[in-house]
Amino acid sequence: MNNSELLKLGGEVRIKLGAFDRMNSHNKNNLYSAKLMFDGKNLYERKFEKMSYAEAKDHQSIYDSNRSSLNPPVYVYNLFPSFKSSIDLRGFSENQEILLEIIAEDKENNRSSLKFKIFNSGFKGHVTKTTPTEYSSQDSRFLLKTPKGNTFGKGNILFEVVGTPRENLLPEDLILKSELIEIESTGISWSGDAKFLWKGKKLGKGENLYLLEEGTKHWIILKTTSENGGTSAVLNKIGIIAVLEDRSKPRIDHPFLISRHRFTPEVRPSAVIERMYSISDIGSGYAGGAEIFLDGQIFPYEFEPDRKVILVKIPNSFSKFKRRLLLQARIKDRAGNLSDWLTDLIDLEKIPRNDQG
Repeated sequence: MNNSELLKLGGEVRIKLGAFDRMNSHNKNNLYSAKLMFDGKNLYERKFEKMSYAEAKDHQSIYDSNRSSLNPPVYVYNLFPSFKSSIDLRGFSENQEILLEIIAEDKENNRSSLKFKIFNSGFKGHVTKTTPTEYSSQDSRFLLKTPKGNTFGKGNILFEVVGTPRENLLPEDLILKSELIEIESTGISWSGDAKFLWKGKKLGKGENLYLLEEGTKHWIILKTTSENGGTSAVLNKIGIIAVLEDRSKPRIDHPFLISRHRFTPEVRPSAVIERMYSISDIGSGYAGGAEIFLDGQIFPYEFEPDRKVILVKIPNSFSKFKRRLLLQARIKDRAGNLSDWLTDLIDLEKIPRNDQG
């Protein structure tokens, strides 16, 4: 768009525009403020200094976090509110040419601007049809509610029963308990969390709604809630949805060697012996509350969710009383399945003070 190009518009106008600041270790400013200017006057100004709880909860309406992995890293912002107009041309004369300027600044007042002209064609009284945010199947069994203000495009959301999956599509001990429901989009997209409702569907013990990721062919458990009208789930992508019963055992095991120690030998604490155990589950996920026994006695532990490991710290002073300790561990998933017992015989005399774990 150049300055001489005219946009013929009228009435209330909503502007969707993004900006970013190229950030690296030397430049951590990031986008700080945005302004909409006309004839030297501020029509709108916003500073990205603090975020309210409501904004943080719906942060996709402000910035697209999915694009933050670009190199160099950038954050793309929606500079204007999604729920109201950016400028009302009814306050200007009809047939007037309006030169607007949008300015974006970082914390150090480095500035970038974009100028464009609008020809005010007048308000004709047309009501712009907004993008719907509720889509249902023809038999009304399935309903998808997408976020208001963050739903885009023209089209529809389609629901189709697609039969039974191939045998190798379901992991062992994940049991199919419903038909497969494929959700497709014909031009509709959204950012944030949508709500999927399966009317009349009640779940049994160990059952949850799962989504089949088309790319990886993995089933992902959805945050599922039972309600009066049926069963609902939080959905941020489309695909195939089904009810699966989780009969798979979770696993607790020794970690790979590359992640077995948290510290290098030079800074490893000498007062305790640290033992790490990795946990995994293909179904409903680790439920917490591991059973850890040291020589038959309940023993405390820590859970690190980032690395999905259980950390057990044994005082090094125990070596004064015993040469070996027997550690037993078992975990449970959210469906109530118990793992096999892990047994670890710890020889305290064979663990040097600077190489524990």
